[in-house]
Amino acid sequence: MALPSASAIADTGQAEPSSACARLGGQATTIGACAAFAKARLDDVEAAMLICGALGVSRATLHGFPERIMEPAAARRLESWVQRRVRGEPVAYILGHRGFWSLDLEITPDVLIPRPDTET
Repeated sequence: MALPSASAIADTGQAEPSSACARLGGQATTIGACAAFAKARLDDVEAAMLICGALGVSRATLHGFPERIMEPAAARRLESWVQRRVRGEPVAYILGHRGFWSLDLEITPDVLIPRPDTET
């Protein structure tokens, strides 16, 4: 499913997660539309992590500026990442990094994902 376009949101006043975004072909999509798309498919924490990573925005921007227009490439990246997560791929593998204590570790499918509860 594609993300809704900014013009579709302006017409309805809200993001409809299941509507198409003109196949993301050059049409802009808002942060709010991206959030609606991801949150319709994932839990809030995973959705926020993928949105911030794919769109290159902070959590404050995610919540504070839902009307901000995103680049089509960023919206396509988010769409791909959400589909990968829905298929069961761990978020750390999708993002390529994971915070562990005071470190930000690079994560690939070649490594185990570090978890603080196993490192006491």
